[in-house]
Amino acid sequence: MSDEHRHLLSTVPTRQTYLACPETVDPMYHAPVDSNSIHSSPSLDAQLSEDEDYLQQERRMSTVSSIETYNSEEQELAAKKQKYANDSLAYVQRLEKIFNYFSSSLYLENTVAVARDHLANERTYLAWVRTSLSTISIGVAITQLFRLDKDIFKDPQKADELAQIGKPLGLSFIMIGMMYMIFAVIRYFHSQVAMTKGYFPASRGIIIFGSIATLTALIAVFVVVLQI
Repeated sequence: MSDEHRHLLSTVPTRQTYLACPETVDPMYHAPVDSNSIHSSPSLDAQLSEDEDYLQQERRMSTVSSIETYNSEEQELAAKKQKYANDSLAYVQRLEKIFNYFSSSLYLENTVAVARDHLANERTYLAWVRTSLSTISIGVAITQLFRLDKDIFKDPQKADELAQIGKPLGLSFIMIGMMYMIFAVIRYFHSQVAMTKGYFPASRGIIIFGSIATLTALIAVFVVVLQI
């Protein structure tokens, strides 16, 4: 405060006037200002409401972003699966072309029991193959049976005779087994062609011939074994 102002306040009436209305005495006086009036802020409820709206908006944006990310991942996975399926299908089609080029199979309409009949024909063929292999194995076993050590026989000359007899007996069983194998192939294709025409060939000759040949060979083995 300047000297002039202090001089004005030196008297008692002047001081009383200053205390009552300071702005009339001190031209440099400034009335105090309420800070709340200058820096006014919104109420707490309004601020919380704005914050809640902001958080909800952020959540919605985050949810939308997550959904978009999930959808993009699903689309990529579906595209990979489709590509894998297409590649697998193309690979199978290439193999099918190769098989069709070298295959001699017949493509028949599968009506009623067509597939069942042809599969039964294949099982019959495999049964004849097993019979053939079993018969050949018996022939090999018989051949080895009559080539045992001569020391187990009292008469060495008899052992030589049995070895000579065992060889043709074993060969007879081997030939019978080979015959079964040949018949299995012929029978399979014969039945296949007949079934495509609506017929089925009931074989009888192989049953008679095979039974007679096998029985004759078994009787011969039985007689030779009795002489040991």
